[in-house]
Amino acid sequence: MKYYGEEGIDAISTGFITMRRSNHPPNWFRTDDGPERMLGACGEFVARGFELRDFLESAKDDSQLLDVCLRVSADLRLDRHFGPSNEGWSETSTLLRLARGFAYTGNIDPYVAKMVVACNGQRPLRELLADMVASLGRTTSEVTPHFCMVVRGLIERGFLLPPGIENQIYGLLIWVYSLEI
Repeated sequence: MKYYGEEGIDAISTGFITMRRSNHPPNWFRTDDGPERMLGACGEFVARGFELRDFLESAKDDSQLLDVCLRVSADLRLDRHFGPSNEGWSETSTLLRLARGFAYTGNIDPYVAKMVVACNGQRPLRELLADMVASLGRTTSEVTPHFCMVVRGLIERGFLLPPGIENQIYGLLIWVYSLEI
């Protein structure tokens, strides 16, 4: 503890260092913050993370991404919170969270919540974008870059899954350490 104090270290927490060696360059190295919580064995979520990264690398262009039909993870939960108001009850926040593995969470607005709920693997993102554009009263060119950035983040965390990526167990054993100071 003395060493940490001398070095000005206030906290040590979870994080990920991932490296990918491939026969097809480029190899890559990445560091990320870990989720606030991990629920159960996480090996399959490490493997899924590699698959999601591969997908995102293959769909770098927004047009490619918009042609994909995404679906929600089986582990995804949408929590809506309400508070008292003059009209009775009003929604105060909406939270996405994963209920297993890397239990990422994220606050979203009602427009993103509606889009996530519509991700059933049947409709391409292009259609969901058109719905959002209409409800916002904006132009497609105004909304598309932000929409795609949000969708990429939802995929990266495992909230939304592209075709071919399933909830499967890979039999990996991964040790993740967390020390809060």
